[in-house]
Amino acid sequence: MVLPANIKPVIWDITPVNMAGWALCGFYLALMPSLRAGIIMAWQDGLLIFLLPFVGGIAAVTLRHRQAVTNVRGSCISMLIGLSMIVLGAWWQSGCSGSPLPLGALP
Repeated sequence: MVLPANIKPVIWDITPVNMAGWALCGFYLALMPSLRAGIIMAWQDGLLIFLLPFVGGIAAVTLRHRQAVTNVRGSCISMLIGLSMIVLGAWWQSGCSGSPLPLGALP
């Protein structure tokens, strides 16, 4: 696949955000079933997994006419908020013991 020369800088600029988005989605899909292990209703797990691509699709359709810079900034802020909520939710589920982040493991 050959990209036009004027598109390459844009692709390189959004690549870190794109990779972070895919990583956050993978983290969400891998973590949610284990956080809900005590719940026996499978339809609730299916609903949680359905909501991620559904909301992403709604956002893509809704925001497609906005400027790319605005969308990237908004998505970065949304990813930070979402990741914070996932980490705090996992911490809350574990009984709120210790720090929500493994700060002791940092050098």
